Amino acid sequence: MDQYDSTPAIDVHGYYGTHHRRGGGSDVFHSADGAEVVRRAREVNIVRTIVSSLSALLPRFKCDAVAGNDEAAVVTAQNTDLKQYVVLDPRRDLDTGRDDAGTATVCRHQDSS
Repeated sequence: MDQYDSTPAIDVHGYYGTHHRRGGGSDVFHSADGAEVVRRAREVNIVRTIVSSLSALLPRFKCDAVAGNDEAAVVTAQNTDLKQYVVLDPRRDLDTGRDDAGTATVCRHQDSS
């Protein structure tokens, strides 16, 4: 094992969940739950993976970013090797900081000047 094989890495662009293909169905190779993402990462000495839930992104134009973010918060809290990217859906109002159910959102502030 050379020095590069033993150098721990951080993957800053990861996903977990079911990868929905166009036309229906899912892609098994690109689909994995949080535990499987961690298992695969550890095989190649990745010690931290920053992930988003595929359910926040796919299927296109039918996904639910808020629900996917809430799900990712639970998944990443269960595993210290995972951290969360938050998905923003520009079609939703993000100005309030919380939706009617009290779910935290990321705020987008527009310059009024």
